[in-house]
Amino acid sequence: MRIKRTVMAGAALAALTLTTAPVAQAAEPSPEGGIGAQGPDGKLYAWGETHRGGGEPCSWSSNSADWGGTWWGCSDWASSLHNNGYPGAMDDVWVYEHTGYEGGRRGVHNGVYLTDLHPYKYDGSNVRLNNTISSHQWTNL
Repeated sequence: MRIKRTVMAGAALAALTLTTAPVAQAAEPSPEGGIGAQGPDGKLYAWGETHRGGGEPCSWSSNSADWGGTWWGCSDWASSLHNNGYPGAMDDVWVYEHTGYEGGRRGVHNGVYLTDLHPYKYDGSNVRLNNTISSHQWTNL
């Protein structure tokens, strides 16, 4: 009886995780020699085009309330993302529609590489992530 309860509880937890996961997409393998090929480096990466295209990515190892803070600016620019943070506490990321962690938000789990942000929307919103992210913060999802 104890085993049956354990198996049922495990199945229920797995089902709950799948239905409530903010971004339920498995990470794609990193290209040979690309970011993530050598394992986690503690950073969130954003590219201006899908599939890591558009030149050099923006990257952060800590929270950023304003993605426009770099010399070329990354706010409202990202079309693909990779959470290459170190596994453990505070390894997931909330991305936000506006600076200052405002507006819609969407979770990106540790290790997840989103090749194309076009299909994804902020939680409870019709606004798509593509070219609309302006801030992020590390969290536990």
